[in-house]
Amino acid sequence: MRNYRAMIVDDEAEVREGIVARLDWEKLGFEVVAEAENGLEAIEKAESDEVDLLLTDIKMPFMDGLTMIAEFRTLHPSAKVVILSGFDDADYARQAIKLGVTEYALKPVNAEELSGVLARMRAQLDREYNEKLDIAKLREEYERALPAMKERFLGELLWRRMGEEEIAEGIAAYGLDVGELPGKLVLVFDIRLRGAPARELEGGLVPISISQLIEQSLRGRCNLALCSGLSEIVAVTAWEEADPVSRAVLLCNDISARCKRILDVRVTCGVSKRYSSLCDTPAAYAEARAALEYREEPGLGRAIYIGDAETGGGQGGMLDERTERLLLSAVRAGSPAQVEGVVDGLVRALDRLGDDAWQKQAYVVSVYNSLNRIVMQHGLSGETELTERIAFRGGPPAGERELRAWLTDACLALCGCVARRRESMPRLLAEKAVRFIEERYGESSLSAETVCAHLHVSRSYFFEVFKKETGRSFVQYLTDVRMDRAVELLHDPEMKTITVAYAVGYEEPNYFSHVFKRRFGVTPARYRRQATGAI
Repeated sequence: MRNYRAMIVDDEAEVREGIVARLDWEKLGFEVVAEAENGLEAIEKAESDEVDLLLTDIKMPFMDGLTMIAEFRTLHPSAKVVILSGFDDADYARQAIKLGVTEYALKPVNAEELSGVLARMRAQLDREYNEKLDIAKLREEYERALPAMKERFLGELLWRRMGEEEIAEGIAAYGLDVGELPGKLVLVFDIRLRGAPARELEGGLVPISISQLIEQSLRGRCNLALCSGLSEIVAVTAWEEADPVSRAVLLCNDISARCKRILDVRVTCGVSKRYSSLCDTPAAYAEARAALEYREEPGLGRAIYIGDAETGGGQGGMLDERTERLLLSAVRAGSPAQVEGVVDGLVRALDRLGDDAWQKQAYVVSVYNSLNRIVMQHGLSGETELTERIAFRGGPPAGERELRAWLTDACLALCGCVARRRESMPRLLAEKAVRFIEERYGESSLSAETVCAHLHVSRSYFFEVFKKETGRSFVQYLTDVRMDRAVELLHDPEMKTITVAYAVGYEEPNYFSHVFKRRFGVTPARYRRQATGAI
């Protein structure tokens, strides 16, 4: 029997300890992976812990349970939430329902009652788990899947730029709802099938189960249409939000994590930039696939937003022509063999132009412009050696041999620069975040959302990169900066403790004292007396 992961949040240590001690958690199918005494601490731990079940009080200091649950939902949208409260308040119950709370139990709760709650949570989690693994059920659903014409229409929507009228006809004919909402994204789920049973791969059952999981996770949060294959599942999505990227990345990360846990399959998701017209779906699809080429940094099995992958880039957009997209893909992948293959194709295209010197020169210049767009897109215009290697020396290459030599050298130089930029981007992003935190730590409104908006990256990507580069979560780092500065200020006898709290970003002086004591073992007032020698 598999165990699920639980977090307990209550401001009374005796209550938390009692809940842990009075139950046979392993027998009930759970393990307690984290405890917290207030909502802020719970969110801090939820950033780094995977949680299937949250048991929480409502009335707690610094951040109440309902506010914490809303924040927790953004981190673990699929988790079950149980409220254990001493307040029988109908308004609380209504708000809890809106937040997707599974059960609301009144304290005091004895061991038998709580065991019953956990048994019901276990049954729900097991049912969801088994539904996703029910191959027979998935086979039946697959047989009732969209007809071939609908699949063909979606395929054309991804690969061919269609007119608005043609798209509208297809959407109406096949009952699709992706044209109604303003914020559109293409999500490409890349499936790594290693380790899956051969009979399931041959029948496409693992990809089908992933398709069903994607459908269940996204449906209700956005409008979508899925186009499935053995190694790739594409979701054309439409959202009510004007800028749905952060939410989409969060959900895709959750999908990837569940695929690994439930199916033992690693799924990486490429996320396009937002677009508004379905006519632009092919370009968005190319962006989402391009994002997958960044999978090795930070790794497989997560969502990669193309805007995050190319943070630090300059002007320029995704190239439209197929050959130019291939050139861009080869440079991003950093593969000499792939570069050589693309160069061969470009040289053959030049040869097909025959003896028309003007057309050949225009073609070479267009290739040069494509390379420069890649340079600008990745923010490499300041790389003098690179721009010199791309620049024509003595005029554009006149023949096939000259074009091949120039193009190969330029592409390999670009590969190296793009790879180095890609390796340095997480470090540079973390450094920018650190500078921003150290400049703004005194603002009580400073949050992860504030930093992400400043850096123009999604929240989940920021959390992952910041933790990897600094060794601390965002909340831990911000708290450390504030506490270090508070220590400095407490040496000033003229500065009141409440003033110190405000100066380092705490609106609630009592919470400042709580955090300070947790960090240093003494209250701020006691620390000041010890530091200054005052009685």
